[in-house]
Amino acid sequence: MARCVPPGLFALALLAGACTAPPADTPAATPQRPTFGSSATTTAAGTIEVEWGVLQDPGDLTDTPLTVKFGADEHTEYFVRASPLIHVVGDSERHSGFGDLGLGGRWRVQDESPDSAAWALQAALKFPTASEDEGLGTGNQDALLAVIRTRTIGAATFNAFYQLELLGQDGSQVDVGHDLALALGAPVDGRLSAFGELTEHWIPEQDIQALFLTTGLAFAVTPAWVLDTAVIVGLNDDAPGLQVTVGFTRNFGRFRPEPEGP
Repeated sequence: MARCVPPGLFALALLAGACTAPPADTPAATPQRPTFGSSATTTAAGTIEVEWGVLQDPGDLTDTPLTVKFGADEHTEYFVRASPLIHVVGDSERHSGFGDLGLGGRWRVQDESPDSAAWALQAALKFPTASEDEGLGTGNQDALLAVIRTRTIGAATFNAFYQLELLGQDGSQVDVGHDLALALGAPVDGRLSAFGELTEHWIPEQDIQALFLTTGLAFAVTPAWVLDTAVIVGLNDDAPGLQVTVGFTRNFGRFRPEPEGP
């Protein structure tokens, strides 16, 4: 039987891995966690950014979602997603292992201006690298397509995220899922900000319609290094009852140094 590593130890490890302050000229981080939806912002061109955290569903699940992002240009970001460790608790067994692998990109097709919001498109593929037999994944490949709208009004940022899910099933069957997330974020005091997001996850073929609310805080240690914590509360029977997460987003600077002038 697999043993569960206490999630608190993972949280300490995650923060320790980012505890060295980034150089002052490192571009600002663009956190997309711990909310369900993404914003229209993309990682600074030529830089590497890491998002990592621990999510705990008491008694049922421990997850360690990791995303590595690369800013290809001012409007384009590519990312790799995976969970180095997922631990699930069943009625009589516990299983731990690596999660599914995701590859994708986000393209901001319109910058925000005084008269209009920012718009972005996002596409991703999920590959079944996790064990279906142990309950760590679905065992099928999925395709995800999203449209994102981000608007800043005063100090507040509003975000609308819609995602179409093409969920692989046994054989050639594909179930279609829909995700809608509406989020609001605003500064509280100095480096501290608060955010909230209402999300609906709907898969008609599987008779799933989950509604949940995410609320949390983010603290910018530096512009390039942001810590976050959130509580996710299910609002109906199809949603998880309660989940808690803690993590960080950090920009590690340029992948290649800029050439020096003559």
